[in-house]
Amino acid sequence: MEIKILFFVCIVIASTADVTSQVEDKNQKSFIGFDKKFRLNANFGLHWSTMEGKSLATQYFSKPSVGIGLAAEYYFKPYIGLSIGAGYQQLGSGIYTQIKQSVSGVQPDSTYRSRLRFNTFVFPVTLHLRTPKDFLLDGWRFGASFSLIPLINSSTHQVYNSLEPSLPVLDDNKDVSSLYFKNDMMFQIAIGPEIISGTGIFKFQFVYSAGTTNVYSANQGNGNNRAYGFRIGYSF
Repeated sequence: MEIKILFFVCIVIASTADVTSQVEDKNQKSFIGFDKKFRLNANFGLHWSTMEGKSLATQYFSKPSVGIGLAAEYYFKPYIGLSIGAGYQQLGSGIYTQIKQSVSGVQPDSTYRSRLRFNTFVFPVTLHLRTPKDFLLDGWRFGASFSLIPLINSSTHQVYNSLEPSLPVLDDNKDVSSLYFKNDMMFQIAIGPEIISGTGIFKFQFVYSAGTTNVYSANQGNGNNRAYGFRIGYSF
C-alpha cells in the first residue's frame, strides 16, 4: 500500500513538473522576439520641423510634418543591430507673415498660416542598441538608435492655408523648388521603449534630426533643417 501511495505521489510530481516546464517554455517563446536576427520594420512619425541658423531669410516657427518608412533590420546580438531603409519625410517650416491691411484697417499679428514644405525621400542607415535584459516590465526593453540619413528633396512648396475670403491674401500654393536645396545629409537620434507583441516588437521613440546642408540655394541666407517628434514602429 505504501509503495502504491509513493508511486502515485511520484506521478503527480512528474506531471506538475511537466506542466511547469511547458509554461516556462511558453513564456520563453513569448519573449524570444529579441533574439530574432532579421526583421522588417514599418514606421510612422509625427514631427515638428523648422529651420535654424545664424542667417535665416525670415522668421520661422515649427510646423507638423509627417513621415513613413520601411527598413530591413539585422541584429548581430539581441542588443545591437544595423538597418537600412527608405521612406518619405515632410520637412520645412511655418513662416511668420503679416497681412498689411485687413478689411477693418487693422494690422493683425502673424497669421501663422504660411508654410514652407519640403517633400523629401529619405534613406536611413541606422545603428540600433537596446538593453540586454528586460526593463521595468517583462517583454520591455529600452532602445536607442543613431542614423545617418541621405535625403532627396523632390519638391518645395510655399503654401497659404485656409485664409478667410475677406482677407486680401487668398489661398495659394507656389512651387519654389528652385530656391531651396536638392539634397541633404541628416543625423538622427531616437530613444524609447521596445515592447514584445505577439511575434513582433513595437517601438515607441522620441526622435531628433539635424541637417547639415544649407537649405537655401539662391543666396537668401544660411540655415539647416531641424526636426523633433515621435515615431511608432512595428518590427515583424
